[in-house]
This record gives sequence, C-alpha cells and structure tokens, in this order.
Amino acid sequence: MGGPRALRLPRRWRDALAKRRAEALAAREPEPRPRRLLLHVGGPKCGSSAIQAALAANSAALAARGVLLASDRMDAEGGFIHGQVGYFDALKGRPDSAAELAGRFRQLAVAMDERAAGTLVISAENLLLRTGAAEMLIPPARAAGFTPEVVAYVRRWDDFLIAAWQQWGIKTHDSPEAYWKDHGFPSWLTGLRAWEDQAGLPALKVFPFRRDIFPEGDVTAHFFEVTGLSFPGMLRPPPANPSTSEALSDLMNRARDLFADRNDNDVLGILAPLIGPAAYKSGSASYFLNLDQRRALLEQAHTDDEALKARYLPQLGAAPLFPPLRPEQVTECSDIDKLRAENALLLRAVHTLGQRLSALETRTAKAAPLRPWRRWRLKL
Repeated sequence: MGGPRALRLPRRWRDALAKRRAEALAAREPEPRPRRLLLHVGGPKCGSSAIQAALAANSAALAARGVLLASDRMDAEGGFIHGQVGYFDALKGRPDSAAELAGRFRQLAVAMDERAAGTLVISAENLLLRTGAAEMLIPPARAAGFTPEVVAYVRRWDDFLIAAWQQWGIKTHDSPEAYWKDHGFPSWLTGLRAWEDQAGLPALKVFPFRRDIFPEGDVTAHFFEVTGLSFPGMLRPPPANPSTSEALSDLMNRARDLFADRNDNDVLGILAPLIGPAAYKSGSASYFLNLDQRRALLEQAHTDDEALKARYLPQLGAAPLFPPLRPEQVTECSDIDKLRAENALLLRAVHTLGQRLSALETRTAKAAPLRPWRRWRLKL
C-alpha cells in the first residue's frame, strides 16, 4: 500500500492563504543585497516555448541551486508553465503598470530572501519587439535591487515569417502575403536597441537562432549553458510547440471561423492526435515562400543584420549572422499536390476516428448486461 495522502486544503482556503501571504510580502522590504535578474525576452518563434518547458521541468532543481522562476502570474506562489507571456499581454496599456511591476519585483525580492535565492528568471517571448517593454520592466527591477541580464534570440527573417504565419496568421488572414503585409514586422535591431538603452550593452546577450551552433541542435541546452543555469542531470523535455506541416496549416486556414483568435490552439489540439506525426513538419523546407521571395526578404534585411552583428556579435567577424539560403529549403508544390496532401491528412484523421469508434463499440458491447430473455436461453 502507498503512504498516506498529503492533506490538501480546499481551493478557497488555499486562495485565501495565498492572498494573505502576498499581503504580508507586500508589507516587507527586501534586504539590500545583490540579485541577478535573468530576463529572457524572446524573440518570438525562436524556441521560447522549448526554453520555458525546460525551465518548468527543472524548476525544483533550479530552486535548490538558488534560482527562482517567477510564476506565470509574475509572483513566487504560482506555477511556471508558459512563462509570463499572458501576464505582460494583460499589463499592456494599463495606467498602473509601473506601480504594479514595482510591487511585483519587490515581493519577488522578498521571496528570494526567504529562499536564499540569488537569481530570478523571467521568460516572455512577447517582449523583444514590444514598444515600451524595456522602459516598463528595467527601471522597477533596478529599484527593487536587481541587476538585469537580457537574453534574446533572433531568427533569419524568411524563416521567421513562415513560422509566424503557421503559428498565428493561418487563424486570421486568408494568405501569408496578407498576414505579413498587415502585421508590419519591425526589425530585430530596433527591438534590441530599446533593451540596450535600458539595460546597457554589457547586459544584453544576443544569439542567432541557429541549430548548427546549438549543442546537439537544441536551443534549450544553449540557453542553459550561456546563462550559467546548466547542471548535470538536467531534464530535457520533448520538443515544445513544433511547427505544423504546410498541408495542415492550409487546411486549418480554410476554416478560420473555428478559431477564437490568433492564440487559439484548440483546433490543432484536436486534429494533431488524430493525424499523428504527419501533422508536423519533418524538415526545414517550405512552400510558403518561393526562392525569389526569400532572396528579396534577405536582401531587405541585410543592412539591419550586418548592423546587428557588428553591434552585438562582433566575434562573428566576417562570418554571416545566419547561414545562407539554400535552394533545398524551398519546396515546389502545385495546387493539386497541396489539395492531395490535405486530403491525405483528412483521411488519417477519419481513419483514427473510425478506429476509436470501433474500439468504443466493442467495449460497450462487452460491458452491456444480458437481457432477461437471453439469460433464460443461456440456462437452457
């Protein structure tokens, strides 16, 4: 037999205790001592979900090493699952954001004193390109006694645009071109300059999102290594938020009314288990941009990329910021071939549903009690 179950208080009691604890923390002042703030600001579509999954999986081990993960709601009491993306989205535009963050950082500093922690980690990939985010976060963090270190990843623009379309654009626009035109992506360089202005150049760590330079091609291993969080026996969770296949992206794009907004992933959560591995990309090639379009984008980004490299990655010297475009990264696919691929995905989904229905009917038949007349016939 197992051991006794841990006593679990009712939800309302737990909420009341958490509120009372937060009020007690708010009334205290942090100790005057050095505290490191490790602020992972993205960029979007640069492996942030994988980094956050690894942080969550290793949260207990990191806590034992003096590292506190701010919870998803930016305190020390909740859980860390997706980082603080939703918190900062909700905070955007609020007139009391400065006071709110000042209070949160002060409470986090007090919690670190209680737990003998020296490093606080915040991870929100929606911050790198957000206007005003650096001015919103860095001053209240410094006021609470934190020394900020900003970590950012940047991605080659053609790859980023394709990934952004498959993550968000398929739910809101009828074509990749319409989404990209409407969105108006700013440059990585502009976003990084804002963080440099607030945190200072030495505190800003910038890395190209390149699997060829990551240990074992894994961005999470790279992040833990360059931030000094790595330790023996670190857990490596499976890939998080992988890109869907082009065919599935097109299929979902045809039914945009099923999505509540650009962040709604319920449809994918239903379809992917039915389709299986074919729901996700199996390589880096794509047909959403042809070779000429990719070349035009890279030419447009060239000046910014060179300035970014010179400013933040001078160690690269004459080497390019990103690997050059290769023809095999572009897939040529006719409209007929696209429809055939979509139909194949639908067939996989229907086949899985059929198998599940058949298994359910079999279980139901076995579990059904015999009718009285059948029990009488069996006795005979």
